[in-house]
Amino acid sequence: MIFSRAPLEGTFPLATVQIDAPDAPDLVVSLRWTHGKSATSTPGLVVSDLKSTSEKIGNHTSLSAYDMHNTLVAAGPDFRAGVHDPLPSGNTDLVPTILWILGYPDEAMHRDGRVLGEALTGAAPPLRSFEIRRLTARRDLGDGRAWEQYLNVSEVNGVRYFDEGNGVQTPK
Repeated sequence: MIFSRAPLEGTFPLATVQIDAPDAPDLVVSLRWTHGKSATSTPGLVVSDLKSTSEKIGNHTSLSAYDMHNTLVAAGPDFRAGVHDPLPSGNTDLVPTILWILGYPDEAMHRDGRVLGEALTGAAPPLRSFEIRRLTARRDLGDGRAWEQYLNVSEVNGVRYFDEGNGVQTPK
């Protein structure tokens, strides 16, 4: 996938993934990935692993679901036991959730991320919105070839999560 500071056909703006800071690079690249398995049978390979001579030991340089979907485990008296929450979450959700549990709701609501209310036993901010979108970008390369990429984005209560993205050059 390719993200660019300046508008460029076939790319996504840096702002799409919230990295449009003044000192951000002009281009950001996330390696293309496949559902292939590593040497330890873990799914998700990136372009650098595709050669037959590759050790296929894996790395974290893609927007594959395998890199983007991680596990968050929380336990204690404030968390519901045995819950498997299908809503996305991220590291930015930890501080608001902890502040909420500690009794600082105003501070919790004015942070990046969101309170993971669906996981809590007590009162919590309600689930107001949940939306899944697929963004696409394409550039005609001529000779019947094109660059195409997509980014799947979930939004929960106004907080964006990047679920998966990939790009491919179509052949002639």
